Amino acid sequence: MNIAIRAATLQCAQSRNGQMHAFSDSDGLYPLHTPAAPAERSLSFLGRHITLPYFNTFAAAKLSAADLFDILYQHLSQAALQAGWPSESLANTPIFIGSTAYLMSEREQMLNPGYVSEIGLDTGRHSLTHVAEHFHHRLGNPDIFSFATSCTSSANALCYAVKMLRAGWCQRALVLGFENFNALTFEHFHAMGLLADTPAYTPFAQAGGFICGEAAACLALECGSGAATLRGIAGGTDTLGLTHTDSAAVKRVMQAALSDAAAQPGQIRLVKTHGIGSAAADEAEAAALHALLPNTPRAALKPFIGHTLGAAAIIETALLLSCLHQSALPPLPAAAAYAQTDAPLAAHGLTLGSGLYLMNFFGFGGSNTSIILEHRA
Repeated sequence: MNIAIRAATLQCAQSRNGQMHAFSDSDGLYPLHTPAAPAERSLSFLGRHITLPYFNTFAAAKLSAADLFDILYQHLSQAALQAGWPSESLANTPIFIGSTAYLMSEREQMLNPGYVSEIGLDTGRHSLTHVAEHFHHRLGNPDIFSFATSCTSSANALCYAVKMLRAGWCQRALVLGFENFNALTFEHFHAMGLLADTPAYTPFAQAGGFICGEAAACLALECGSGAATLRGIAGGTDTLGLTHTDSAAVKRVMQAALSDAAAQPGQIRLVKTHGIGSAAADEAEAAALHALLPNTPRAALKPFIGHTLGAAAIIETALLLSCLHQSALPPLPAAAAYAQTDAPLAAHGLTLGSGLYLMNFFGFGGSNTSIILEHRA
């Protein structure tokens, strides 16, 4: 059974004035203007003050839980509205949430003397489960599911929404992904030596680490076909290493997605790579693509918005949909870096048309997902 994406919302670093954009499957709104360079965030590490690039989206340096909940509610309600669903749909449509930010920004602010949580949050309630609980009570919706599987969190949320729709357990679903700045995540990845220290974000070309970003997006799904249809999904977990990406496992998950879509490799028009910007991960993905899809054009979206971690699948799917509505991917912000390499990110600047598009999303713990989207121009 095919699953249509009836509508989407997107709020990312390239959105004008940081505003949310909403669009239906018949009315696209392109959020990428002249690509802006990342801003900066600071941290203290081993007694040193360090400033690193970061793709900011939201007005506040750190969102309170109340502000975050209001932002997420707007994404849910606008996605349902753009899909043409009735007003009561927020109460009776299953909602799938994927994130690695949880409520850590609120938890960190609660450490400041005199800070009082606007929603009465206590110091032990900052997990993603508590985001789900909030919307369970706010919307009167019993079917809210949260996913925390590292950087594939929202990818798995999307895959399980598709599975539930295919099984006939529901006719509609909303899938929400969000990432907002918190010091724990930022300092954690810096301590691992994974963050870039320059604003040029060039996956597959100069793998100097990744740049984090914050964003939110929501997809409205429905059984059937449309301008954007989810044709194939696949997920897998390999046990090679906690933080290592295995090219053989990546190839297997892409093959599984092709099988689920009843498609052949030659039918894939473009691969939206995971393209994280770290040498080992990029090399593993490139090797898998060379083995399975050697001649398929590739694209990377993280150079525009940063790595939005657990929200990446929903953010980048919404961003790709916007590009498909405009029939083009914009040139890479640091395109010159690719002129001196054989990195085949040739899809940028090309005309995009009807066909199958494969999207990769990988995460720590050996979590790998591939999703195949069909676009009808």
